[in-house]
Amino acid sequence: MNTPSSREADRIALAAQVAAFTGQVEVLPGFPERPTYRKRTSWIDPDTKLTRKGKKPPRVLCASDKLEHQRAMRRRGTALLRQDWPELNLAQLAVDTGVHVTTIQYRLGIGQTFEQATRRGAA
Repeated sequence: MNTPSSREADRIALAAQVAAFTGQVEVLPGFPERPTYRKRTSWIDPDTKLTRKGKKPPRVLCASDKLEHQRAMRRRGTALLRQDWPELNLAQLAVDTGVHVTTIQYRLGIGQTFEQATRRGAA
């Protein structure tokens, strides 16, 4: 088993053997020297190297992605409404302003103020 005490015993035994060695030290030939390779930059021919591709065009949203985005914005708008005006009745708000509830929710979700979101005809 390889424990700290056994490693220490091995170290002491090896040190004693090295100290007791009286023979001649023989120098063996080493490995041949490794050839020096050219740097990578010298391998690339600047005339034929590839150019990087440009940025990809923005992804076109399909209908389902657009609907999901709108739903997420409505959920966010509803959360903002409930946070700031917990007693607000959305249905009554839509009747009073003439703007559909989901339109108000969406406008709030994209960052419009409450006045902008409830303004009729605002985009």
